[in-house]
Amino acid sequence: MAITTTKSAYRKGIVDALPFVLVIIPFASLFGLLATEAGLNVFETLTFSILVISVPAQFTSLRLVQYYGPTAI
Repeated sequence: MAITTTKSAYRKGIVDALPFVLVIIPFASLFGLLATEAGLNVFETLTFSILVISVPAQFTSLRLVQYYGPTAI
């Protein structure tokens, strides 16, 4: 299948990524809720999500931050 225009390639990429977005939304919402309950503000939560890419690592690190664990881990 040949892609003729940049717009159609962009549209195909969005359609191909939709299943992943549907999986990411619940985890992102849950992390945002838990991060704000742990005392992080919106900027800190977004920065945390950008810097820590792995979802399990985000939840583990958040638990360490919540219970005053060392940040060097």
